Amino acid sequence: MKTKKSAAAAALALLLPIAACAQWHDDWKGKDKRGHFKASAGMAFAGGLVLESNAWVMGGCMAVGLGWEIRNRRLLGQPVSWKDMVANLGGCAGGLALERGVEIVVQRMSDRTVVAIRWEN
Repeated sequence: MKTKKSAAAAALALLLPIAACAQWHDDWKGKDKRGHFKASAGMAFAGGLVLESNAWVMGGCMAVGLGWEIRNRRLLGQPVSWKDMVANLGGCAGGLALERGVEIVVQRMSDRTVVAIRWEN
């Protein structure tokens, strides 16, 4: 029972600031969203190199994004932007998928024998 109340309080604490951004103009096509996407993709790619668990990589990446939004709220007075969080989520997922794909390609290439052919006249 206590954990359900704690989870509900945590969800409420996260959702209230996000709901407050409805009054603030936040454009989907802004430079800010590209920055969030690229930074999150880089963090997830780097995290994927170090960690095996996709959940830990995604959770850590999203936690950093939420921390940045909370920082903006405290220092700049901007509301927490759910659109920025969506850009963070897309970047985290894209960066992790790219890293896992590169990992698969490198693993498959290391299993093959490379034969060099030299042409002479």
